[in-house]
Formats: sequence, structure tokens, C-alpha cells
Amino acid sequence: MAGEVQNQYRDFNLNYVTGGEQGPACVSGYAAIRESLLNLLYTDMGSRFFNRGFGSLLQPLLFEPMNETTVSSIKTVLYTNIPELEPRIEMGPYDVDVEADYANHCYIVTLHVIEKSTNQALKLSAVLEQVS
Repeated sequence: MAGEVQNQYRDFNLNYVTGGEQGPACVSGYAAIRESLLNLLYTDMGSRFFNRGFGSLLQPLLFEPMNETTVSSIKTVLYTNIPELEPRIEMGPYDVDVEADYANHCYIVTLHVIEKSTNQALKLSAVLEQVS
């Protein structure tokens, strides 16, 4: 029974869809982790008034030139921030892929993580657009 409670969690849907069996604007399981990770990636550290420690330090890197140094910095930020702020997952040393898309001025970030409660492998891709 304790295992069942541990495996159940809900988060707010970033699309703010109302209704459903679990209440308004809720997602659970993989969708909850996905929404949480996207929220971390797209929230600038310090931008939340009552939770200044939430988010990532990716935004300043999007102003930097697109090169291998910036790609390496993005990987470092992700390895540091995500395990701290999302305790439901585990990341290994090679679980973050960052690809610079020079033609579209963006970075394609792919995370390969393990959900701790179910040992299920999850993959999430996100696009970080460079700010010029």
C-alpha cells in the first residue's frame, strides 16, 4: 500500500486544460514529469517571486554565440539543475544530448531519464531558441 501512494503524484497541466477525473488542470505519471521538466527548462532561475530557487540558468546562455562551449555550458546547467529540482527522476552522466541547430538558431535538448518509482525510462525533447 505504501508503494501505491509513492507512485501516485499529480501536477498542474501547463496547457491549463480543465476537467477530467483527477480534477481541473491536473496531469499524472509520465505527463506530470514531462510538464515538470519543461517547466524547469523554460523558467529562468529567480523569476518566481516566492520560489527564487526554481528554474534553470539556461536563459543567459541563449544570448551566447552558438558554439561547442555554449553547448557544453547548457549540458552542465542541465546536469546540475534538473536532479536538484526534480526528485522523481534519475539522470546518468550521458543522459543529456544538446544539439546546436545553426540554421534555425536554436538548441535541441534531449533528456533520457529514469522515473525512480517505476524504473521506467523516459525521453523528453525540447527546443531552446537562441535570443539575438
